[in-house]
Amino acid sequence: MKAQKSRNFIGSIIGFIIAFFILCPFFLVVINSAKTSADIVISPISLPKNWGQMFANFKGVINNDNFSYWSSFKSSLIITVVSLILLTLFSSMAAWILSRHHKEGWSNFIFMMFVAAMVIPFQVVMLPILTVFKNIGSFTGIQMLSSYKGVIFAYLGFGGSMSIFVLHGFIKGIPKELEEAAWIDGCSPEGTFFRIIMPLLRPVQMTVLILNGLWI
Repeated sequence: MKAQKSRNFIGSIIGFIIAFFILCPFFLVVINSAKTSADIVISPISLPKNWGQMFANFKGVINNDNFSYWSSFKSSLIITVVSLILLTLFSSMAAWILSRHHKEGWSNFIFMMFVAAMVIPFQVVMLPILTVFKNIGSFTGIQMLSSYKGVIFAYLGFGGSMSIFVLHGFIKGIPKELEEAAWIDGCSPEGTFFRIIMPLLRPVQMTVLILNGLWI
């Protein structure tokens, strides 16, 4: 019993130490938000002299003439919401088709291409994608640079591989007999997907939304 209590005590101490180091950056952000720039430079880890300075700093950020806080917040909200909706919808459709034809060569090839794309770092395609977007704008007249369309399109490309990979494995566990029963009742492929498959994908779609929402 004493040995068990000692192990529990040591484990608790280690847990508190780890938690302390993890929470330190958040603590520094809070205390420095209540300081002036000069105070942060002089002593970034000391407690603020006037906690009321925090509200003045927040007001300064929101009312900054050189930076529109609410406009940036609106842009982030639009890009995130639209990207997540389209990413979840298109990835679910693609994963369903690929999983139901997994025994065919073209399906395996396309799926492996998506898997391979997951390991490509963003820095490798950062400059080429800007050139491609610029050429698309010149050729079609559709502005892709400095626009919602371009950012959302890029997020669909970068997030699609991981989303399809996660959804593909989940859909393979859904009995195909459910779809066959819907087809016998006269349901179209589109109706089968939206009425049978989509409701069953809600748990894994929440995972996809969270994973993509964090980095978007």
